[in-house]
Amino acid sequence: MCVLEFCFNKLFEGDINNIRSRLGQNNIDKFVLMKCTISNECYRLLFNSTEFMNNSSLKHLKISSRSINSDGLKILVDSLLKVNNLTTLDLSNNRVGDNGLKHISDLIKVDDSLETIHLTDNDITDEGFNYFMESLKENTRIKQLYIFNGNDDISEDSIRKFRTMFCDRNIQVV
Repeated sequence: MCVLEFCFNKLFEGDINNIRSRLGQNNIDKFVLMKCTISNECYRLLFNSTEFMNNSSLKHLKISSRSINSDGLKILVDSLLKVNNLTTLDLSNNRVGDNGLKHISDLIKVDDSLETIHLTDNDITDEGFNYFMESLKENTRIKQLYIFNGNDDISEDSIRKFRTMFCDRNIQVV
């Protein structure tokens, strides 16, 4: 597995161009941005690039630890709606909230490659979680969902409803 990883960095346009160049080599399996500071404009440059969208080897994308907000997530989702080869999307610890979860839900409704999604510690409430559950009805490929943590405000009723709705699908919820 070839990993391209940036941690604890403040990334600017020049950095994004270097990342795009590496992604253009089409040999990156996993791309990680953890605890990075990136503007939404730089996310737009990255996620709308042909290098990102045409990288058929990219299967795992991890953007975690306050590296992306709801607006940046919308840019990512809009790109993934066009082309997506990802099997794993890890957005843990970003606090994107219900609005960000709705963006992800829009992707889940039509995606046919994602199998694992990490969403823990994103300030999710019942409202966002229920919207997300509805999108999962339309996606039968998701096998693992990491969503619960202390900073999420999802009620026991919603969790029970989720487990009841998807007990026959064998989705592993962690």
